[in-house]
Amino acid sequence: MTRIVARIVSRIKSEITTGRVNVARYCMPKINSIPDSQLSLIHPFTSSDKPQPANSNTNFLMDLVLGAANDAREIDLVDVSARIRQGPKWPNIWPGEHYKLLAALVKRMRPNLVVEIGTFLGVSSLVMKKYIPRDGRVVTFDVIPWQSFEDTCFQQSDFDDPGLVQVLGDLAQPNVFEAHRELMASADIIFLDGPKNRSFERAFLQQLMNVNFYKASLLVIDDIRLWNMLDLWREIELPKLDVTSFGHYSGTGLVLLAPHQASI
Repeated sequence: MTRIVARIVSRIKSEITTGRVNVARYCMPKINSIPDSQLSLIHPFTSSDKPQPANSNTNFLMDLVLGAANDAREIDLVDVSARIRQGPKWPNIWPGEHYKLLAALVKRMRPNLVVEIGTFLGVSSLVMKKYIPRDGRVVTFDVIPWQSFEDTCFQQSDFDDPGLVQVLGDLAQPNVFEAHRELMASADIIFLDGPKNRSFERAFLQQLMNVNFYKASLLVIDDIRLWNMLDLWREIELPKLDVTSFGHYSGTGLVLLAPHQASI
């Protein structure tokens, strides 16, 4: 035992000397053998938190998600899953993945405009487009054209329909966001599925909170339980609900956006 402790101490000293100390290796449980593992944090309310009793806004969110969760049982995404060229058929997995919940939210809310932040392979776009009303639109933002991804689920014919549009631009940049402020103000649903590097999400949300929405809008945030996203989610002071059990295993949050916003 003494030799083992000595080795650990020696390794820590070596890492400190080289500036490469990995605190998580010694302080966190070993999770290296679990695919797609992430560290998270659970803690109670502190004196700085301001828990509020349920009101009409939170009741609306609860009714919405309970109805959508019930609808999600009947959602069929086999056609979208068939577009995935390799790996698991994520849209078929529910609960655990958010695709059926997204589809159910769109089906229930019947939005005229859905704005997606983070196109990537296009799975979420296709899921939401499937259930949007005939005259509705899904506008998906990314900094990389969809054609650049070898495993994209999109086909060119998807964009022949005016119901799906990709816009290239970094919405963390004030000039880019300002160019699309009216679009954001008109959105019924905004799905934030960006890089989760904290800086992008924070910059985007700070600008979004200054938008004067024309009507109540739903913000869906992916991965709210990832380490980089924990404080960001907690700082949002608008009506919100953690719906991870019905969404993505790594966290799904709903926020009600209104014409007059609070800041984060």
